[in-house]
Amino acid sequence: MTDVIDQFNSAADAIRDDYIDQRNVLSFAEYLTEFAKDPTRHLRDSARYVLDAIDHFGTERVKRPWGRETRYKIFDQAFADPSDRLVGQENAQARLREAIASQVRDGRVNRLLVIHGPNGSAKSTLVKCLFNGLDHYSRLPEGILYRFRWVFPTRKTSHGTIGFGARLKRDNIESFAHLDDDDIDATLECEVRDHPLLLLPLHFRRQIMTEVLNDADCKDYQIPDHFLEPSLCHRCRQVADALTRTHSGDLKKVLAHVQVERWVMSRRYRRGIVLVGPQMSADAAQRQITSDRSLGALPIDLQNMTLFETYGPLADGAGGVVEFEDMLKRPLDTFKYLLSTIESGEVMLGQAILKINTLLLATTNDDMLEAFREHHEYPSFRDRLSLIPVPYITQVSTEQKIYDYQLVPNIDRHVAPHAVIAAAHWAVLTRLHKPNSATYPEVLKQHIAKLTAGEKADLYEDASVPERLSNDEAAELRDAIADMRQEDAASWSYEGRYGASPRLIRQVLLKASLSEKYTCLSPFAVLEEIDALCDLVREHPFLEREIQEGGYHDVKAFVGLIEDRILDALEADVRTASGLVEESKYMDLMEKYVNHVSQSVKGEKVLDPTTNDYIDPDEPMMASVETKLGITSDNAEFRKGFISRIAAWAIDHPGQKVDLSIIFPKYLRHLEMAYFEEHRQKVAKIAGYALEVLTDEEDTSLEPEHQRAGQALAENLIQNAGYCRECAKVGLAKLFSKRFDK
Repeated sequence: MTDVIDQFNSAADAIRDDYIDQRNVLSFAEYLTEFAKDPTRHLRDSARYVLDAIDHFGTERVKRPWGRETRYKIFDQAFADPSDRLVGQENAQARLREAIASQVRDGRVNRLLVIHGPNGSAKSTLVKCLFNGLDHYSRLPEGILYRFRWVFPTRKTSHGTIGFGARLKRDNIESFAHLDDDDIDATLECEVRDHPLLLLPLHFRRQIMTEVLNDADCKDYQIPDHFLEPSLCHRCRQVADALTRTHSGDLKKVLAHVQVERWVMSRRYRRGIVLVGPQMSADAAQRQITSDRSLGALPIDLQNMTLFETYGPLADGAGGVVEFEDMLKRPLDTFKYLLSTIESGEVMLGQAILKINTLLLATTNDDMLEAFREHHEYPSFRDRLSLIPVPYITQVSTEQKIYDYQLVPNIDRHVAPHAVIAAAHWAVLTRLHKPNSATYPEVLKQHIAKLTAGEKADLYEDASVPERLSNDEAAELRDAIADMRQEDAASWSYEGRYGASPRLIRQVLLKASLSEKYTCLSPFAVLEEIDALCDLVREHPFLEREIQEGGYHDVKAFVGLIEDRILDALEADVRTASGLVEESKYMDLMEKYVNHVSQSVKGEKVLDPTTNDYIDPDEPMMASVETKLGITSDNAEFRKGFISRIAAWAIDHPGQKVDLSIIFPKYLRHLEMAYFEEHRQKVAKIAGYALEVLTDEEDTSLEPEHQRAGQALAENLIQNAGYCRECAKVGLAKLFSKRFDK
């Protein structure tokens, strides 16, 4: 027990020392000293503060098929629960930051940031990540925040009277900020967390801010308008004026009653971070506090004044952020006051005007926003809104991460390979639009017109192009990906607005994980659930979309397409696990081909590594590889283009080793498939042995050699490819019913 008490005392002492070291409570003079050390850190309104918080966590460049995008790490939630992270949505992140930066440039909060998108598109996740980041940032030295309270000491101390009602008689007492509780009669909080500098008279405040910024070599720093206006709240203004009268205008004695305190943001406790639901009540109000008995110890001058307390979401969110969740579910009249509030930065209350220092956010779905645009009041709002779209994701691997992070850890069954990506793939396919070929250059029109939904998904995934295209055509199509993604971005029917939501896909995966037919979360259970979902047309409007040429919106056909791709992936897993088809074999062949083609194009000989002699390029080998690659055009021209692509890649990636898997993924797949076809029957036989072993390892009629081969393949699938015995057995059985028996 003694050890526990010692540990407690040690922890308590450490907490106390940390509290003191962090300068959590200061007198006004002490605060001015802190302000002078780093003025720009203290001269931040809510917009500047949020922008600094976003930038504090840093960025990274993310490579996508349509170009590089900036990802803001605050949305990765490394400081919180990583499962809460925002997956993808780099464009929405950038749009949000730019909208905030625009208000910083304007010097004041003058827009309502409206985050909109289809249901379940991560609007709330975007805001939650921002809130979590602000909470964490406010606890760091870089994010330090200060507020103040009024302190009224007892009327007697050991050396005379220092109360509110008498003049200060102890010249050596500069502040009441550090008095013990026994020496304090009452305190008054500033419920809207006014900034301490607002206590200074406006002309004096401007002078001090300018001089301190000049001394810190920050004369170009833009001081937010909030600090250039008489922004002190009504109640604090009353107290300050009463103290000024009592102390005959002596500002030092007025500020002696000020205790400056550090505060941190908290969503949970509605402190600087507030979420307002779509309720029918007002967002701010006042109530009289003079009759509160707990404040009976206030000095006489204040007891005779009518003091009001401001409360509500806008008061709780003062100095930080307020989000109006599902804002357009509220009747228009309940937030119509925001028109004047955004314009003036003020809220008209019953007894006073509340000057707000709050970044205002709102979330809404696209259907409600589109309907709002038809309302006669919308033009009044439009110039006061910054619209930030958050569409559904249209890249399969990014969509898959949503479920890998948020769902898979909570499934109590084994998750089979390819199960989650099957659901993500179908979701993305339901969201894609057929591109308008008429808007593209003549050389691309026919290729764009023939692009199927599956091929467009491949383009968005890793810039894979249809194999029917030549190298030049493929390059032109890749260059058009960025334009394709922006094709209808300005319309209300933009790509990513319609389709299966992540919420719906979560339900699909959860139902599939409960299937009695499979012991794992199987990709085939997922497909069965999706197939059943496709019949619920009345429940999900996106299922009713008209099927277009190229298979767009054909949700039933997508199931067959994904099944084929799952089988392709299973085959690839099996041939790798068989040990008969080694990746190094066709990679070595490709590297040999590149070496010989390079020397052939230059008209030079090739160094033979075996004899160390120079020989002519191996024409039969090159022709054989080109046949495997399906090259039917002029071989000489193909070889020149082949080497040119390597040279172009090397120019774009100076100092990096040439990576053929990045430059020629399609050709490597062709070589792999060609090599596999040569061994297909052998792989199928070993797969059959593995299926028999997995079905009944103890009672098998296999020859010992065949049993060992089957066991080896099964163990490779389990140990190296993420399968368990049951899903490996199911996968092999599907291959034999769909592929190997043919």
